[in-house]
Amino acid sequence: MTYPEEKLTHLLESGVVRDVFPGAVLLVASDGEIKYHQAVGLAARKPEPQPIDPNTIFDLASLTKALATAAAMMKLIETGRLSLDTRLGDIIGHAGDKADISLRLLLCHSAGLPDHRPYYRMVADLDGNQPKAAIRRLALDEDLVYPPGKGRLYSDLGYILLDWVIETVTGVSLDVFLAETVYGPLGLTSTFFRPVNEPDRSASATLRFAATEECPWRGRVLAGEVHDENTFAAGGVSGQAGLFSTAAEVYSILKSLCQAVHEANEGPFHRDVVRLFTARQNIVPESTFALGFDTPSATGSSSGKYFPQHAVGHLGFTGTSFWMDIESGFTVILLTNRVHLGRDNISIRSFRPILHDLAVERLGPKAFQTGRSQKISKE
Repeated sequence: MTYPEEKLTHLLESGVVRDVFPGAVLLVASDGEIKYHQAVGLAARKPEPQPIDPNTIFDLASLTKALATAAAMMKLIETGRLSLDTRLGDIIGHAGDKADISLRLLLCHSAGLPDHRPYYRMVADLDGNQPKAAIRRLALDEDLVYPPGKGRLYSDLGYILLDWVIETVTGVSLDVFLAETVYGPLGLTSTFFRPVNEPDRSASATLRFAATEECPWRGRVLAGEVHDENTFAAGGVSGQAGLFSTAAEVYSILKSLCQAVHEANEGPFHRDVVRLFTARQNIVPESTFALGFDTPSATGSSSGKYFPQHAVGHLGFTGTSFWMDIESGFTVILLTNRVHLGRDNISIRSFRPILHDLAVERLGPKAFQTGRSQKISKE
């Protein structure tokens, strides 16, 4: 007899053998309970092989947008300190042609900003807090690539500006605000940003992390240092990347969103705000973006062919992802260190939908299995 867990484990192990990733942790949850939580492979192959376990901490990369920046924005909107219609110029002075861009447009990648710029190369000679301030100003001064609200382009720059908004409104950095309002109340101990000027570089601390790339810019294998160069240059805390966590603690955050919707509990999130942020915005035709989250599109999705259109998810460049159906609570979290084999290693793009389909077939709600196909993402 083959148990559901065995097929999932065999598929993960095949990912290691085929160099999709050196190591991975997969968590599948349904009905408010973890049904599968396993680790395979290695947390690092170089400079020395390091073991992996279910509690290994991963650089979440762009999952930061959903689990940190959007989470902080939820709290500020819930308490009335901001609204989705707040304009960038209402918070940040001298915003120029960005002054009338709303926070909603920034959150759903329809503000007109470019996708990415290598700002770290432009601020390398600055000291102290100057690089972060310079990166923010560079993002604010970028030429728009389309009129706000008239297009869609996944943009790190928009989340650099959202981090600036959050810090201006709260008076504290994003990591401090989240520790006080979200991660602390949830009892999370392995979900954090790692400021560059105060890392724990002890051997025991390094072994807790899955290693990412041998960074050509920094000249070393990264373990417990943020992979994203712009975030590193900004000091380790930013709105587009920088969050570290484990699969179990990522699930704690996602589960709290489901509980807010279905149980109106006394957790960190409010039902109406969660509903608002996890709904596809439909500002731009064919855009799949919610507020801080993505949703499955009609063809080729990383979520596979079963997750419904109202599901939410996000991908991270380092090899991380989650997809969650907020109605049923069915959740799949895949954390890998695929960039440890080089950032050009993109086999995870074809691996993810296969994994999600198998997770649904073995452990998911029967109602999911409708045979849809969706989009392939670039992250």
